[in-house]
Amino acid sequence: MTSQTLLLDQLLKCLPIWVHLYRPGCPRIIWCVDLQCSIGLKELYSGEGWNFECEHGGTDLWSVSHTSSHTRAFWSDDSRFVHQLSCRVATSCPDALVLRILRANGNEARKDSIREIVRATTPLNCLTLWIREDVLFYQARFRPRRAGDHLEQMLCDTTPFDMRKVVKTAVKERERTTGRRAANNGNTDHDATWQEVARAQGRQSGSLAEEAPVEPASGHVGTGVWRCSSCLKEKRSSDFSKKQRQKRKDQAKCLECVDQQGTGAQDA
Repeated sequence: MTSQTLLLDQLLKCLPIWVHLYRPGCPRIIWCVDLQCSIGLKELYSGEGWNFECEHGGTDLWSVSHTSSHTRAFWSDDSRFVHQLSCRVATSCPDALVLRILRANGNEARKDSIREIVRATTPLNCLTLWIREDVLFYQARFRPRRAGDHLEQMLCDTTPFDMRKVVKTAVKERERTTGRRAANNGNTDHDATWQEVARAQGRQSGSLAEEAPVEPASGHVGTGVWRCSSCLKEKRSSDFSKKQRQKRKDQAKCLECVDQQGTGAQDA
């Protein structure tokens, strides 16, 4: 589950509290919400006046109500069940406003139920808010809305993508905008970026590309980068002769300094 999904879940859990605290005089509202993670829900409504119930069966259902404000909410991780429940509640409580929040993502297995919900008729006192989520886990994301698209198209119009390509493209864009390359002075900030990307893909650091750096070695600025003992400039290892690279790290001189100091072939 992504941080984006968790953040949305936290907001959806707080809707009854928001109505109870800030809209006490509004018409009776009953929430029916598609919720993916119920962690912390029971603790959130453990205060005085709140009645929390949980049912575990074929479909998980969590509900809460308040004794004074009559605020009520239902949560479930099954969008089809949320649809059916909201219609029953709206029919049995015609004086209440039923607000249901449903979610669509790139999960191909849920598209049939989304189409079914969109095509179904609902009571007049039942209003629906759809949320489109680009969840990376499903390797698909929504296309931008086009003029003339109806609701069913907008909720099911996704395009597949390769997560590895997306990550590599993002890294290259960062390199372009910041002016940093992997071979440019072994920038530690850039090293950290590659390590984060590698962890995200379950690989070891430095396996994504030939120029991806690894942890700097002792005495070096970074992999493939050396510091000249004469000019003290950081340069690529190819700027040092094989003989210089075999010397102690604090004594190696770059080819340019060797030429300028006239030590010629003896040192080179």
